[in-house]
Amino acid sequence: MATSSTYYLNGPSLGSATAVFTDSDLTLCAADGYYSDGTIVREQVSCVLLPQQSCPACADPCGTIVSEYSASGGYYQIGILLGSATGAVVIEFDPYTVPLGIEVLYNGVVYNQMSSVNFGYLAGTANLPTYVGQTSSDCGIVAGSPHTLDKYTYYGGTFTATPFTETVTVLSGQLDLTATTPGPCFIVIPKTAASPTTMQINVIGACPLSQFNVSTYCPTALMTFSSSSVNANAGLACSDAIDQQYFVKYVNGGAGTLGLYDWVFQDVNGEFVLPDGFYHAPSACPPPNDWFQVQNGVIVQFGTCTYGSNYRVSRCGDGQEIIVSSAIPINLGDLVTLTLATDCGYTVIAYSSGTAVDSVNTAPPGLTCEDICGTYEITNDTPFTEYVDWIDCDDVPQTTGIIPGITTTICAKTNSIVTNLTPVFLQCGCV
Repeated sequence: MATSSTYYLNGPSLGSATAVFTDSDLTLCAADGYYSDGTIVREQVSCVLLPQQSCPACADPCGTIVSEYSASGGYYQIGILLGSATGAVVIEFDPYTVPLGIEVLYNGVVYNQMSSVNFGYLAGTANLPTYVGQTSSDCGIVAGSPHTLDKYTYYGGTFTATPFTETVTVLSGQLDLTATTPGPCFIVIPKTAASPTTMQINVIGACPLSQFNVSTYCPTALMTFSSSSVNANAGLACSDAIDQQYFVKYVNGGAGTLGLYDWVFQDVNGEFVLPDGFYHAPSACPPPNDWFQVQNGVIVQFGTCTYGSNYRVSRCGDGQEIIVSSAIPINLGDLVTLTLATDCGYTVIAYSSGTAVDSVNTAPPGLTCEDICGTYEITNDTPFTEYVDWIDCDDVPQTTGIIPGITTTICAKTNSIVTNLTPVFLQCGCV
């Protein structure tokens, strides 16, 4: 059970202090445990306060939309319950015109990077609130620092004044102001485990006027799209194969089409942004574009490719690549057969300006490499009998045992062989 008592801090508030003491001289550390000022709670371990958390009783469920207008400014704390689900947690923050600071605290990490619908990536000094808004409306946030602000907590649909104040020092590196209003700004927080289940949003209104909206979204899997891997320039991207699946939090895009300033990630939870560079994604880019460029995990431009008239194809069975021409319409990802290599199936992986060594004969609809057969040689160089399972060309499952020192030849559909041994591709089709 919680108990009330008098303690002393080595800072102006529990949020900014680094330790709790039992004497006014700050010489006797308080016992390890949890300490709260009624708004936040922090655990002290060996005379060190760990990162703050919202008091669970003062947290609203994810999906909460918070709006505030104040003529006097303030320090606003919003606790959000996320539940046990995993995924990307999205915060949509609209600061309107007058600059405001924002930080999101989750699992001991401070999130302060966002993408604005009007200006893209905005961020200040790491681990501190980022101030966004219109440059001309800056009331002297840095020059007037430090600011002593009344503290408010949000619960049950309203902000309530607390008996506490928060002293805020603002550094120039925390400002990322824009020529006009930034519009809605999106922050993505990865929730990769069932707990912690509580997140805290701090909004700092250091100017006399504070007006903002905060919309919170529950953890959910990000949308996926097909792309190439990263490239150093657009030309290289346009010739790169589309063989990756990435993830997006739409900012200006939507409905399966990427947009300017969208967040793009390597994972479904939004933990790892895509590296800076150029990506080939004609099916995901807004027409007529074929590629997009990423900086700081945000899409900054799109462009069109000047494709070569030929194609790069990969042979089913062993991935051998060649350049081919085509007199019939084909798309990236199609399975095709060739004029010379009549027994082989190939996957179209990229456009090419290289010299063709063969030409496309057919592009059977609906087929993939998994429908194509090849001949494989498997040698058992172990001291034990090993087994091989595969699907033959009649779609019938097969299995055989190979005794030590013996080599076996089989005809199997691509990627259907299951064994501890190493299959070696010999040729297309069956011997």
